[in-house]
Amino acid sequence: MRVFLFQTAKGLFASSGGYKANLSILRHASSQGHATAQMCYAYRDEVKYYCTEMEAEGRKPSLTRSTLQVPLDDGSSTGVIIYVFVNKEGIRVIALDLDDFEKAFPKKLMASETTDFVDVSTTSNRAESSQGLTERREREQADDSTCSSSS
Repeated sequence: MRVFLFQTAKGLFASSGGYKANLSILRHASSQGHATAQMCYAYRDEVKYYCTEMEAEGRKPSLTRSTLQVPLDDGSSTGVIIYVFVNKEGIRVIALDLDDFEKAFPKKLMASETTDFVDVSTTSNRAESSQGLTERREREQADDSTCSSSS
């Protein structure tokens, strides 16, 4: 079985009951040998801290970093940093830099674009670029038969 979770809470560390429950499900599935991944928001300092913590435990976080260029309404674009690593529980983490994401998708604009998509089925250039990210990550997940951490 493959489990992919899109976590809407902010940060890598569980801050609410729902987030803790979601992580618990992923941890259990991973411990049973299932491929697990989550897409979430993270603060830059959290990613650095998490990787430092893993290295202190003798694990290699295998962190990769890429940038998704998101088109803006004025014709320019802004980058959203994407961190990918496998955490100590064997869960692949695809973390979008929260500050970059909020710059590319301001809260009020995100709400109106979501409404337009749901009510009228229209998408903006910005929304289409995020859909491309999700599809690309899903393909990468499908290509990878296991999600286990380095020991």
